[in-house]
Amino acid sequence: MSYTDIRAAQDDFSSLRWGVFHHYLWNPRVFPGRPEAADWAKNIESFDTDRLARTLHDMGAGYYFITMVHGTEYMIAPNDAFRYIAGSWADSVSPRRDLVEDLYTSLSRYGIRLCLYFNASTPLLTSVAAEMNTAFDRGTELPKPGVNVTHLAVPESTRLWAEVLREYAVRYGDKVTAWWLDSCYTWYGHTPETMKLLYDAIKAGNPNALTAFNGGVMKDIVKWYADEEFTCGEFNEFDYVPDGRFTDGAQNHILAPLGYTQHYRGGWGEKNSKITGEELRSYLKRLEAAGCPLTIDVHVRPDGTFDPVQEEILRALA
Repeated sequence: MSYTDIRAAQDDFSSLRWGVFHHYLWNPRVFPGRPEAADWAKNIESFDTDRLARTLHDMGAGYYFITMVHGTEYMIAPNDAFRYIAGSWADSVSPRRDLVEDLYTSLSRYGIRLCLYFNASTPLLTSVAAEMNTAFDRGTELPKPGVNVTHLAVPESTRLWAEVLREYAVRYGDKVTAWWLDSCYTWYGHTPETMKLLYDAIKAGNPNALTAFNGGVMKDIVKWYADEEFTCGEFNEFDYVPDGRFTDGAQNHILAPLGYTQHYRGGWGEKNSKITGEELRSYLKRLEAAGCPLTIDVHVRPDGTFDPVQEEILRALA
């Protein structure tokens, strides 16, 4: 969906009330025991985007976030820039199917906005950089392949990932309402300059796409990057309510996980629910009064179906 300006995009996002956040298969390296992570391409092929869109519509969700790449180099859509950087190894982590494009087609039938997550520091979170057939060359737009690099400094790795992000952003254009950039932490070495590389990559595809840069879980809502248009708002619980709609010009926004497990703090991407449906409805009303949309992280199976406990709770929000 195209907008006349950023404020129009912010107004639309605010009016949507709530949406769903989907950590796609979470992360096969962090959770290697999960059977659904065994065959990346096969699982992406099995994702029923039409069924997911119908369910979201029935729930009354206004938008849907999905992780394009999360903590590893496994992606949900092909990318030529990444293949150039990584060489033939990229084939094992990049599917033939463009899941993002198919999701947009399915979601747009119901007017549900598509939003994407991208990890700004993926090479720093894994040992994959040691396996990548890659190099960084300061004199070119893309690195020249052929040199094995064990470690890349933040500005260098960010430049590589900004090229990957730029390709996606240009490909999808105004089909993407918002981008949520993770791992923009100062302790990873990120600065306003490295975040600008990612910001510019997104804007190359859609100048009016909303952007948010995550500095981590905090006690209050924070505008982390000077030019971001909405706040990441990452919290582990459903309790924080901002004073108003904006923080330094950025649309306030909350993201929190509904799932519950005794083994993982927060419950991101997990099944079941840490709160009741009544508690979630009450919290959503408080955020609506502040003009702040709520993004609810849930568990979605590889085929695009929901955890039954969470689905029942979300359907009651409509």
